[in-house]
Amino acid sequence: YQIEVSNDDENWEIVKSGLVSNSDLTDKISFDESVNARYVKIHSLKSKLYKYGINIYEIEVYGVYTEEEAVETNIALNKPSYASSEYIDTKDGNKKYVSSLAFDGRTDKIDGQASRWVSNRETSDEWIYVDLEDYYDISKVVLNWEGACGKEYKIQVSTDAKNWEDISHVADGTAGIKTFTYEEGTIARYVRMQGIEPAGKYGYSLWEFEVYGNLLTKDILKLTYDQYKGKDVSAYTPASVIVYESALNNLNSLYNNENISRGKIVEAIEQFKDALNKLVEKANKTLLQELVNKINNLDKSQYTEKTWKTLESQLELAQKVLENENATQEDVDKVYESLDN
Repeated sequence: YQIEVSNDDENWEIVKSGLVSNSDLTDKISFDESVNARYVKIHSLKSKLYKYGINIYEIEVYGVYTEEEAVETNIALNKPSYASSEYIDTKDGNKKYVSSLAFDGRTDKIDGQASRWVSNRETSDEWIYVDLEDYYDISKVVLNWEGACGKEYKIQVSTDAKNWEDISHVADGTAGIKTFTYEEGTIARYVRMQGIEPAGKYGYSLWEFEVYGNLLTKDILKLTYDQYKGKDVSAYTPASVIVYESALNNLNSLYNNENISRGKIVEAIEQFKDALNKLVEKANKTLLQELVNKINNLDKSQYTEKTWKTLESQLELAQKVLENENATQEDVDKVYESLDN
């Protein structure tokens, strides 16, 4: 008999062969080198008593548990891609350097054509992006630039291919492999290289555009909630705080929903980010209050009826702003300027 091992229950490797049972029918097999496996199989090749097959009381396996090393996967490989332009080499058989060539995992030639994306020449505002076809938490982007590289460019992400968020900005780019890493929470379905200025007149050229990350799970909801639940919001207007806290609490509520979709997760995160960005700082009303107090102490008899009515009208507006706890600094500054003039 022989001993075989496997990690997937399909592909088996022989690690001990030519084994024969001992006379006491208790075999102890050891290995000179480390053997890593999930499945262990005893493969009988010949029975001592042919007509009775084989009979085993116990199979015992001893070893030390080891964590399987995580293998990074290029989640952009062979995914749909789009570009602002795709260069056609009219001097070389009209070869077209399409966007998909940057996502095919190759840097060699295909039918005599280099496997790379190339934009139109002598242009600056060019882009290329990939549709990951699902929502991911992006951990890394790798750009493999050909000589016609980007001197200045951005890496951007989006959940709808319409609204883009900058996650990297390179101002002094060079050719070669460039790696960008990101902290947890960089959520995207689309990842784009937005060119600003090429290194030369030949546009932008990428051998490969790789993206790494994990499928989005609802854990991001708890991560975001825990990160912001203790935020001091005392310096912001009550109205904006109400919207913020509602969006924050929604994250926690959805986290406890067993059947939430990735689309709903993304929607909740974007709503929260929007509420966070729209927190409005409370206005400083000190100067306006001082001016109102000063006007209230004026002697009405010293002014014409027309000018005093105008002043009273402005004063009434100023008082409303002072009493409005959601007034912005712009509101305060505007009424102060009108009153002071």
